[in-house]
Amino acid sequence: MATPGNGNGFGSDYSRSMRFTGWPGASRLSRRMCGHSWEWPLCFWGWGCAKIGSEWFNEGVYFPTAILLNSVLKLWVASAAGRQLGEDRKERALELLLSTRLSVKDILRGQFLALGRQFLGPLVMVIGMEAIFLAASLQRESFQDNLLNPIVWMAGLIMLVADVAALAWVAMWTALTAKSPNRVTGITVVRILVAPWALYIAIMVVVMSIRSLNSLPDPKWWFNVGLWFGLGMLTDAAFGMVAWWQLRTRFRELARQPFVPVLSHLARLFGRNKRREASCPR
Repeated sequence: MATPGNGNGFGSDYSRSMRFTGWPGASRLSRRMCGHSWEWPLCFWGWGCAKIGSEWFNEGVYFPTAILLNSVLKLWVASAAGRQLGEDRKERALELLLSTRLSVKDILRGQFLALGRQFLGPLVMVIGMEAIFLAASLQRESFQDNLLNPIVWMAGLIMLVADVAALAWVAMWTALTAKSPNRVTGITVVRILVAPWALYIAIMVVVMSIRSLNSLPDPKWWFNVGLWFGLGMLTDAAFGMVAWWQLRTRFRELARQPFVPVLSHLARLFGRNKRREASCPR
């Protein structure tokens, strides 16, 4: 009889099932919606090629397309990476899973195998398309003529991979700590995607205020690009490492925390009114 955790038991079956059956929390509706999200850029490009012709291929089209593709992929990862853990925690299925001999390392490996099966293909596709955009932009202008475009493209590619990895770790960590599964995606997006832009805007406001008061010249392009890239990588490293450490060391403790449903403000208001009516003497 196979025991959970040995090579022929539940542990290996769990990892294999998650690897070859796809992400367990991805419903048909969510997959269909993600498929439609990828169709929009293709339709956009098909319309542009048919309507404008060769003039369509320029940096003014490459950059918006890359931003759209990156945004769709990152939001998709943020919404799917922690969904299954959040649902299992809500249904207390994680407690049953942790009662077996399956280690935390096996559980996390299974989660990442499923994530790799779902997102590795789209990630490679986006990287390939942006590499083509980079090559096309270099055909128009060389590094010596315009250093800004190739540096922005390469920084964006590095940032894409770093953001996807950080989103996966942070989403799984947030799924075990958030009070509601519905908040996992929002918290993850704010930490990884919104926070660096908020810091960037705040720093630029301070820089521009100092420049206007002292009549200093505008910052160079390398300062803006370096600040954007540095803040993004710093955010990914900070939240990603914290999430990785928390999952590796406190997974069992976090998974056993009871789920506390959070009522909306409207529900709280109605609840207070009902309690007041019940307490009033008749």
